[in-house]
Amino acid sequence: MSMYLSSSDCIPVPELLILYTYVPELPILYAYVSELPILYVYVPELLTLYAYVAELFTLHVYVPEIPILYVYVPELLTLYAYVPELLTLYVYVPELLTLYAYVPELPTLYVYVPELFTLYVYVPELPTLYVYVPELLTLYVNVSELFTLYVYVPELPTLYVYVPELPTLYVYVPELLTMYVYVPELPTL
Repeated sequence: MSMYLSSSDCIPVPELLILYTYVPELPILYAYVSELPILYVYVPELLTLYAYVAELFTLHVYVPEIPILYVYVPELLTLYAYVPELLTLYVYVPELLTLYAYVPELPTLYVYVPELFTLYVYVPELPTLYVYVPELLTLYVNVSELFTLYVYVPELPTLYVYVPELPTLYVYVPELLTMYVYVPELPTL
């Protein structure tokens, strides 16, 4: 199948500066954007719009209902989703049923779990999983082996640790090399 679009099977959409083409034998609609080296593919059954970028060997998927641009990288078997407003790139790994978000400036991999409304952050070098909760402006770190949840508050040079089994909140202060334990019932730290 040719990747080129002929004028006979294209539908120009002036306002979008996009050229669409339909391939009869396939239930897909291709759209080429002249300014960009991208070929979009719309699959009606999936209600998604794919965009293939030849140089990057990636497949972008745009879902109209969601302000997200998904990018599938075959070699990595992952689906990336870029959310412009957040300046982040999400990666969905089907096997894990999670959506990872990679922020180029930071050597971290974020994981967003819709049901929990939380954003997890994985740092490859460390055996930890961070969780960022926007409303609380905190960054949680979960170390699965320890069954604890750490909380890092950027404004404070401390690392909080929450142990679900115990009604306590631990606070680690690196400079002091000490670990504080906060018990809600007691007005002390």
